[in-house]
Formats: sequence, structure tokens, C-alpha cells
Amino acid sequence: MLTTAYNDDGRPLIVGVVEEGEVVCRWDAETGEEVGPPIPAEGEFVRIATATVSGRIRLFTADQDMVRQWDLLSGESFKQTFIGSYVSAASLPDGSALLAAGTKGGKLTTHHLV
Repeated sequence: MLTTAYNDDGRPLIVGVVEEGEVVCRWDAETGEEVGPPIPAEGEFVRIATATVSGRIRLFTADQDMVRQWDLLSGESFKQTFIGSYVSAASLPDGSALLAAGTKGGKLTTHHLV
């Protein structure tokens, strides 16, 4: 799974799950160079999403009914987690973000992150 995000300088990053779902890597889209250390992921079917919250780009990983969040550029983990095996996120104009997490059973929850 791949997605695109932009770093603090506005440069595009490619973000993807590699090594059979074990890690998430980030690459500079222009140079192909890896950005930062790999971020650990859990499981074989990891889903990812990105959004900017309070000026920091967050990566959300979802698998095995757990959504985790990370600082996309540094790889630092945020302690707050959510229930869900599927994830989508959207940055909002006020600097916050909306996170949607879905379970395999069809339950959907939304979270406003500031």
C-alpha cells in the first residue's frame, strides 16, 4: 500500500508498507532516498493514512483492530490508539484532522484530532 504526503518544506514523500507489513518506509519522491528510520507496523494487512494535525504530519497505521499514530517525519509514536482495521484521515483547514476508523465487523467511528 502506498500513499503520498508532503514534508515541512513541501517536498513530496512516498509512504509505503514494506517487508510483508512489518514496517512503513518513507522516500523522497524526487530523489528516491529513504527518509528517517522505518516505522514498525503490525500484521500482514496494514492500512495507512496521513493527515496534518497541529502542524505535524501524522501517519496512521491500522491492522488487527488497532489504529496507531506516528509522527510521519521523525517516526515518534503517539500513545493514543483507536479501534479499527481500516483507516482514513483528512486534514482540516483549522489545523485539526478527522480520523475515521472501521472494524472488520462494519462499525465505523470518527475522531476529531487537534
